[in-house]
Amino acid sequence: MRIAFLLGISLSGICQVYAAESESKQAGWTVYVEDGKSLRKQVDLLPASTPLDNYRENLLRIAPEMVTADEAEEDAGDGPFPQQVRTLTHPYAVESLTVAALGTWYDYEVFDVENSDARHRSIVLRNPKGNHRIIYTQSMYSTISQATPPHFVYIDGRRLLVYRAPVGGTGNFHIEYYFLFDEDTRLPVPLNLDVIDQRLATLLPEGRAVWKGGGFDIQSLTYSSPVWQEGDGNCCPSAGRVTMQLNIEENELVVTDAQYDPDANGPRQK
Repeated sequence: MRIAFLLGISLSGICQVYAAESESKQAGWTVYVEDGKSLRKQVDLLPASTPLDNYRENLLRIAPEMVTADEAEEDAGDGPFPQQVRTLTHPYAVESLTVAALGTWYDYEVFDVENSDARHRSIVLRNPKGNHRIIYTQSMYSTISQATPPHFVYIDGRRLLVYRAPVGGTGNFHIEYYFLFDEDTRLPVPLNLDVIDQRLATLLPEGRAVWKGGGFDIQSLTYSSPVWQEGDGNCCPSAGRVTMQLNIEENELVVTDAQYDPDANGPRQK
């Protein structure tokens, strides 16, 4: 009995230490913001028992300039507005937002919060304790075009939470978030795509470059793009094609092979 009692105390102590470490690791919650520039902020968010609980208050903590610049001065209850007008004059009010449950992703339940009229969207995660926290948000009237909701893809046994949205213009640029689940911290971490630009800088000769976006394909872990040189029009790259094969190793994107063919004339990027 005494041995069992002491063992119980020991296991309880271990669990308390593990829980304390887990809470400590989750204390710094990072939110990713698109409001004309890409930002990442560590924010102490108010608790939320639903995806829309304390929603506007938490947006004010994440990006106060985004909310105050985009939302009208009127109180949310100050008179009748046609619903579509109201979604624009009060873009972050509960009645202007729709919520869709996307499913389970490791420790989290994932929700898509959207005001399609205002191009506002947030990705909200509910943790095992029932608290909802915004992991990604984009401002009202964002340059990001309407896009498919966040979704999941499976890559080499991993389940990634993906949001990819086109930016307006002819450059074929996208904002791209590919969230991995970190088994150690139990937190979402975005895949860093900078390795592609870094490899392009060393692979392409001087005077040749990739002018447009859209070359990365998460499903096949490849990158492919035509190459431009001085004198080319935006429509008509003439300096061949660059291709890369990539892999995910310990939550990092790595280039495993890269080739530049100056004579290739493949199809344009997606």
